[in-house]
Amino acid sequence: MRLTQILASIVLTGTLSLAGTVTAHAEPYCPGYERIYPIAESLFGLDDTDYHDLTLRPPDEQMYPCDTFWLEGTATNQNSIHGANFYLYLEYYNPSNGTYLTINQGLPQGGPGSLSISIAPASTVTFRLPLGIIRGSPHNASIVSRIRARAQQFTNGPAFVVNYSLTVTITSRPGYNRGGAALSSAL
Repeated sequence: MRLTQILASIVLTGTLSLAGTVTAHAEPYCPGYERIYPIAESLFGLDDTDYHDLTLRPPDEQMYPCDTFWLEGTATNQNSIHGANFYLYLEYYNPSNGTYLTINQGLPQGGPGSLSISIAPASTVTFRLPLGIIRGSPHNASIVSRIRARAQQFTNGPAFVVNYSLTVTITSRPGYNRGGAALSSAL
């Protein structure tokens, strides 16, 4: 009987000391519904770039760890003589060095976070990016925080205009990625 009491005391003491080290983790915000919104701009000249910072948009138009992200759109080359290249990049913010990097979730050809297409003179192309859906995670490397659009003319000549129109779709998955990126905040 005495040995049982000692073992019970050790187990109880161990349980109490472990309970004292557990801290509460606040779950990240998850909107819980689908959000769809448009972005439309024009690129001018021989080489032009636009940046769309999603972190500056209203909170319900931003991506969170529980979300999935994809977009579709069109790009139109207004130049009737020269073709143009159109590039689109989905980027995440890297707080460790204050830079934006293209999302690449291990897929070939630049991953799902980039697109490169050629547009013939006076024509329109339709596209969908990414190749698969980008799924949010507790780590910022899969949270789209900026869209970068760039156009370059094939050859020197009259300046071009490339108009593009994007439809961003962000869909929540309540219950996904509720923990943090660190072991101490994992659920």
